Amino acid sequence: MKYVALLRGINVGGNNKVPMADLRDCLESLGLKNIRTYIQSGNVLFESSEKDENKLTRDIEQVIETHFGFPVVVALFSQPEFEYIAKHTPESWLKNPEHKYNYLFLKKPWNESEVMQAIGLLKPELESATVGKGVIYQSMSIKFFGRTAGGKIAGKPVYKLMTIRNHNTVTKLLELLREE
Repeated sequence: MKYVALLRGINVGGNNKVPMADLRDCLESLGLKNIRTYIQSGNVLFESSEKDENKLTRDIEQVIETHFGFPVVVALFSQPEFEYIAKHTPESWLKNPEHKYNYLFLKKPWNESEVMQAIGLLKPELESATVGKGVIYQSMSIKFFGRTAGGKIAGKPVYKLMTIRNHNTVTKLLELLREE
């Protein structure tokens, strides 16, 4: 089975530095196959025969912490799950050039309603959030980001159980997943 592992909080602002070549080597020790990374922000594509995704996630988190010396949250998605997320992007997306479009990927077990509650009351003139399966599709004004409810999620405890990717990254990861 092909997977995408989205690592939270590595190589951000000079913290938790993880060279992608070292990450690939580290993950090979788990028996993962055809490991590829995309950009420096912790996007890993691989194949595994492991059927227990919870075990696979725990193993990845543990080997990374052991190898690099700090914990990393992993949001793991099988190829079918990732394709479903990409296919169900809201129709209203990408229509406003003054907005940024993010996917808030959640660590399993998913609790989308908890995330929506943590985001709080949205300001419809500045933002939107749509619940998906394992993801929140988020659109926010670039200019007025500081005024959005979604822009304040970083201060909430639930933020530690998600990782954010923009639309371009998700599109590229989907393309890489589909390659033979």
